[in-house]
Amino acid sequence: MESKTKILERLVSKRDKSASDLKSIIHFVKNNNLRYPELVLDCSLQLLSKHSSGLDSEYHLIIEELVNAAIESDFLEVAMKGIKSLSRKFGDKNTKVIKIAGTYRESNGDENNANEYYDYILSENKNDLKVQKRKLALLKTKEDLQPYIEGLNKLLKDNMNDIETWAELGFVYLNNLK
Repeated sequence: MESKTKILERLVSKRDKSASDLKSIIHFVKNNNLRYPELVLDCSLQLLSKHSSGLDSEYHLIIEELVNAAIESDFLEVAMKGIKSLSRKFGDKNTKVIKIAGTYRESNGDENNANEYYDYILSENKNDLKVQKRKLALLKTKEDLQPYIEGLNKLLKDNMNDIETWAELGFVYLNNLK
């Protein structure tokens, strides 16, 4: 069986990529939880500049991937343009737009504003696990780890099968033993 890396290399190695090729790369990276933000950013920009008329229903999905990749790659101007486009399409109160805007605020160092975005989402849906984890990530950056540890424990109380959170809690305990 071919590894994910080999499959991605094969997809990327094609010289003249069609819209379908570019979308395949973006979807492959996303669906396999791979981290290649520069590649996704490049493919998204190519799609939007050369093939946008053929995207139709996928246009805003590509914008969303572009924004996430731009944030991760620290191309914040590109990310903000994408957020504005998503906001025009779906509105300022759309949960997905607010999540992305919160992540953008975090990457800009505006933790208070990001927290406000996340609080709004949790007021609408208190069970949004990704947003709960984003709020915890903001706590982790503080000097006092106690609120972070309490937050992880609370998250585990509600989501006992969350392996990622169990691993994080163990990591925090191991690295902060005195």
